[in-house]
Amino acid sequence: MLGNSRLSTALAHRKRVFQEISDANEAPVTPSVSDSDSIGIRPATPTRKPNRRKNGHDNMAYIVGLDFGTTMTSVSYCRFNSDKRPAKVPREKIKDITDWPSAGRDQQRGEVPSESLYLDDKFYWGYQARQKLEQFHYSGGVSDKTGRLIRFTKLLLAEPESKEEDGAGCQLREVRDTLSHLGKTVLDAVEDYLVEVFRFAKDFLKDQVNFTESSEVELSLSVPAGWPIEASWSLQHIVREAATVVNFGQVSSLFIINEPEAASAFALDIVGGTNVSDKERGDIHGMRCWGRHSSKFIEEDCYDVQHAYEAKKDVTTYTVEQKSPFRLMEAVPPSEHQLSYNLFRKFENELKRNFDSGEGLVGSAYLDLHGLEENPSKGFGKGMITVKRERVMEWFRPSLEGITDLIKQQLDACANIDVRVQKIILFGGYSQSKTLQNFLKQRFSHPKIVCPKPGAFETTVSRGTVYRAVDKSKGPLRKAIANIGILQSEPYNPKKFPSHNQTTGDRNSHNKRLYVYGTAQWIIKKGNLMDWNESVRERNHRVIPVGQPWVIKQSIYYNALIEDPQDHYPVDHPKNAGSRWVDTVVFDITKAKEQYPLKAKGPRHGKHYEIYYDLLVELQGRNLKVSVVYPPGGEVQGCKEISVAACFRPGTE
Repeated sequence: MLGNSRLSTALAHRKRVFQEISDANEAPVTPSVSDSDSIGIRPATPTRKPNRRKNGHDNMAYIVGLDFGTTMTSVSYCRFNSDKRPAKVPREKIKDITDWPSAGRDQQRGEVPSESLYLDDKFYWGYQARQKLEQFHYSGGVSDKTGRLIRFTKLLLAEPESKEEDGAGCQLREVRDTLSHLGKTVLDAVEDYLVEVFRFAKDFLKDQVNFTESSEVELSLSVPAGWPIEASWSLQHIVREAATVVNFGQVSSLFIINEPEAASAFALDIVGGTNVSDKERGDIHGMRCWGRHSSKFIEEDCYDVQHAYEAKKDVTTYTVEQKSPFRLMEAVPPSEHQLSYNLFRKFENELKRNFDSGEGLVGSAYLDLHGLEENPSKGFGKGMITVKRERVMEWFRPSLEGITDLIKQQLDACANIDVRVQKIILFGGYSQSKTLQNFLKQRFSHPKIVCPKPGAFETTVSRGTVYRAVDKSKGPLRKAIANIGILQSEPYNPKKFPSHNQTTGDRNSHNKRLYVYGTAQWIIKKGNLMDWNESVRERNHRVIPVGQPWVIKQSIYYNALIEDPQDHYPVDHPKNAGSRWVDTVVFDITKAKEQYPLKAKGPRHGKHYEIYYDLLVELQGRNLKVSVVYPPGGEVQGCKEISVAACFRPGTE
């Protein structure tokens, strides 16, 4: 867990307070003083990553793909010899985590509900959450506002400040209210849930394939197309923390890929019956495919919000960019729409997916509901709801028409750029609906409608994240889509730094000098092409009172809004509006005090050390490695890696 200091959903909008170092050294961000005028990241000599596996343990490497969905979550994986990374993994080598706790008859399904429950000081997740709540109510239990089901947290990650008048406002407002009464943020709830997901996945892999805590792991994470970068940053941080909490192997890096691209690439290149011929691939010119033939895919993610159901339908069109390695390119901007109506889980699992309008609309459909009292006037039988099939079809119609309109939008957009669509491939929970399949086949004689194979649709996205992570080459350029900066404090010098003219500085109580605390130094700048290995090193110093541990704290921020970031301004300055905290790394170098002693400065009642050290920040692929070197030019006293995959477009190597 990240504790009380972790970023909340509103932290980016709160003015941070930077305190000077007190005798107790309890400032929320202990400032380190930069002794450089400016810093910039530069190419570094590539370094070989150390082998972090323990001798005598598993020599297999794992790629683990996570599809954290709004209603359901799935985890897939593949394994291979760590010294022989394959260029491609056969379909049968990508497997799913199954037998989720309390799944019952669904134990062979590769997905688990994205739901949790805090009840009687215990935490329940997945299938257990709803079952426990129902048992609690059936036994006569009465819960307060803290004992309600936690769901749809993925929606809250994407829209933490969404208006309560929106289609799903009622249910999302209830979730926010529940979390508020629990004293938790949505980030807490997602992490608590994913900790248990990774804990179970770890145990499953230990039983199935001899997975160990020393196994090398690469995490591959799917996110919706067009998801806010803030949501991607939050989720990547949570995933890394959750994996760390349960010692889910030795995580080397994290890869992010768009959900529709992961699912589409996996299906088109691997799943039988959807392979594309050379004719359909179009003319390949270098890295781009501009031709009269392409392939079209639909990813439909149903965001199930009960009572005020928010069904978000996304339609994304891709052209096949190249065959080996298999790459897709977004042909036109995605289309999406919110389709709202009432829903509950039994309707979702038993009726929505199984209702087939092709069997006719005469008669009734039935839903089992334990404990329901008979009331024929309302269509209630004993333990059963009766609904006329004509009425069920009317419930479907707005969604079906909405999906048809989205497809037409994409077809028209493709026609405008002279791209002819060959196939429409359905993915997502709703894709197995016979009613949807029949409706689209009636409306579109061309392009061809490709439906998912039975049992394959559930984990297509998580399998696709694994498939796409095996070979990441020839993906998007390594162009930063956000600025990344380190938080510094600077000696007050308005002549050197014009930004200091807007403040009078703060006097340090120990050395009596003036500083400007909490200034941002942007080391990675939005729009720049980044090498695989780049680094920056700068000289810093810290003022620490005698008797206090030699602790150095360094905060990392990102900002996706600033187009021309300026250094030396406080992070809460209007020029840095939109800056968000990423992580704070903490290094205790007290032991170095004995090896490299310093003479204390200052008067008798204000003695302190001025500790000079090098801060080394290295971009290594999709990780940012932060190290403290003390004395300057000497030994690395501590380092920590932070995932910055969200700083690049999904799919970037």
